[in-house]
Amino acid sequence: MSEDLGKFIGFIVVHIILTLHLYLVDRFVKRCILPRRPQIVYWGRRTQSTLHIPERLHIFSVAEPGILDEPLRNAVMMLSMIGLISSLGLLAWCVKGTFRDPVVWVLGFAMPAFCMLLLWLGLIIARRRFESLPWDADVSGGFKEGGTHTESRN
Repeated sequence: MSEDLGKFIGFIVVHIILTLHLYLVDRFVKRCILPRRPQIVYWGRRTQSTLHIPERLHIFSVAEPGILDEPLRNAVMMLSMIGLISSLGLLAWCVKGTFRDPVVWVLGFAMPAFCMLLLWLGLIIARRRFESLPWDADVSGGFKEGGTHTESRN
């Protein structure tokens, strides 16, 4: 009985810590990341062109604003969770004392790499969705009649 209670309390503590982490990251995004979106988009576009990433794999659109608030917020949230998973992998490495343990590989490399792949794919899909919006759409929610973002570039 006491083992079950200990597991339950541990689950509650972990849940509270993760909720607090996501709340603090959300406040950080609203106060520090979103006001600097033009600089983030500028450097993101510059990096895309410097690395010669194919246009289909770009995450920043050529049309303004480049990336919407929601995908940017989701990306920062996902990156913070990837950081937590990677730190668990580092902790497992310190506890196990070996780098060849499967737990270390999964927590330290496999899960973060898979999450980064999913994040990149999600940002590509968000960019494609953004570019298919009407070019004179109010990106905060409303739509107006007209062409698409990509048509306005031509």
